[in-house]
Formats: sequence, structure tokens, C-alpha cells
Amino acid sequence: PFDPSGLEMLLLRKDRYGLLVPEEHRLARQETLVLEDFAGEEFVTAPEKHNPLTYHSLYGPLLKAGAVPVQVPEFEHSALIRQAKTYRRVCLFNLDSEAHPIETGMVRRQLSGNELTNMKCLTRVKDRFTPPVLEFWELALQNGATLFSPDPDPAPLELTVI
Repeated sequence: PFDPSGLEMLLLRKDRYGLLVPEEHRLARQETLVLEDFAGEEFVTAPEKHNPLTYHSLYGPLLKAGAVPVQVPEFEHSALIRQAKTYRRVCLFNLDSEAHPIETGMVRRQLSGNELTNMKCLTRVKDRFTPPVLEFWELALQNGATLFSPDPDPAPLELTVI
């Protein structure tokens, strides 16, 4: 965790995720899934090493429920789907994305009672602005970014520096 005091944040995007399940998988018969459904269930993930904080933030609820991660060495989403289809495993998909032809043979399911999300924020140090920082901040606001304040008593907050 880190202390966000002294920082200002804009929420650029909040991605919500559901689960892609092979049609012949036992979970495909259920319209809505709950975390308990994943105890002992293998699911395909992106490599933890590329972004450990996002990995644990996004997959954490499934891991705590006893799901077994199978990390695919490739980071590209279609590689995850191909792996899930080939080995009849579950993987995540962005709920706001259009279905892609590679998903043929898979069904989209939502997770009830627990939202799987990943937030993208633009962060700057309060009272330390350079002209490029100000310009980038204004551009983000003009394109729909909103001020974001982390929960004052959060679970560990994810910070990825790019």
C-alpha cells in the first residue's frame, strides 16, 4: 500500500470484467456465477510478472475463492482466450467489449456479488505542475476524466508507474 496524500488523481477508465467459459464447461450452464463456484477451478491469467499489483487486484477474489491460476506466457488477450478454449478453462473478458470471433465456443458470464475491476488513473503531485503536466491534465479532463479520491481506509491501493 502507499499513502496517496499529496497526490491528485483523475479516473481515466474503470474496466469491469466478466468470465468467458467454454460451452462444454460445467459452469457454462449457470447464467450467473459466484466466487464459490471457482474453488479448485483452473482459470487462465496473464503473467503475474508483467504487473503484479494489477494481477492481484484483478484476480485476487478468484484466488481467495480457491481458483487455480494458469499463467499464459503471452500478454495478448487472444492468447488467453485460445488457451482457455483449448484446455477448457475459464478466463476474464472486459464486460464493455464487443464479442470477438475468437470467442466462438465460449459463453460470457457475470460474477455475482463481487465486481472484478481495474482502474486506470492519471496521478500528479499536488502543487508541482510543469506546463506539460498541466496540459496533459486538462486534456484528460476535456476527454471525460473525473477527479478520483481513494477510499480513506482502503485495501492496498494499486499504483503502476508508467
